[in-house]
Amino acid sequence: MGSAADDISEQNNDILSYVSEKAREKFKLIGPYAPEGYDVVNKDEEFTEINENGAYYKGNINKQTKKKQGFGMLAIEESLFEGFFKNGKKFGQGRIILPTGDV
Repeated sequence: MGSAADDISEQNNDILSYVSEKAREKFKLIGPYAPEGYDVVNKDEEFTEINENGAYYKGNINKQTKKKQGFGMLAIEESLFEGFFKNGKKFGQGRIILPTGDV
């Protein structure tokens, strides 16, 4: 039976395949970014996956504008950003794991 970290990594294999090996190892070691007090249910948002321009996004978007909105994960240039988005851009709290594995 696998550990909780293995289960979380398994659930995110799709997006983790876009980041460097060191970034994947760091994610498995420290686990996902978990902001306190964030309610993942928001009637104005919906969950989706977007693969465009070499970047992979997994998270919430605004139902009307279809822009990244709320919590999500963005893999770009072998780095992983986990955090909040507003109007399609990073906004507020978040964490980035660089290709080197540095956070």
